[in-house]
Amino acid sequence: MKIISAKYVYIDAKYQENKAIAFDEKIIKVASLQELQKEYPNAPLYSYEGNSIIYPGFINLHTHLEFSANRSRLKYGSFIEWLYSVFENRDELIESVDSSLIDKALFDMSRSGVTTVGTISSFGIDMQECADAKQRVVYFNEVIGSSPAAVDALFGDFKQRLNSTLELASESFYPAVAIHSPYAVHPV
Repeated sequence: MKIISAKYVYIDAKYQENKAIAFDEKIIKVASLQELQKEYPNAPLYSYEGNSIIYPGFINLHTHLEFSANRSRLKYGSFIEWLYSVFENRDELIESVDSSLIDKALFDMSRSGVTTVGTISSFGIDMQECADAKQRVVYFNEVIGSSPAAVDALFGDFKQRLNSTLELASESFYPAVAIHSPYAVHPV
């Protein structure tokens, strides 16, 4: 058991003062710090002063960490314009990404309060970083490819990536499947 306290705890859609949280793997109780210390006298205390707030973690359920090298190459606004910019820049972005960029993206999300990440992966190049991340990660192995000549190879690659993620599964790394949109997946 551990206790965490701050000036404010955001709960029940309000910022509440003079509250603390007792937790282990899950939140056990929210009460005053004095009440929790009395009930759990041996629990270590993590206390934050000043204008600190304990807030629920955010969830970013649609990321593409494989595109972490993107710094204004893609065009935003119109979906079609964005889609064509992905086609034009995809190979260069994939070739430019490395583990340090993926780790930085995960770190930046963590610093902004994102505690659970859903990432869609077409190639698996972000797999190990996601398995090692401090956040919970739902790792969507993406099925993609509309070329009839490449269907068997792409499906084989997908199955290999899925099996690799299943071997890495843990309490914080959840392998999953994402079938891309109809315009990008062959009916076979």
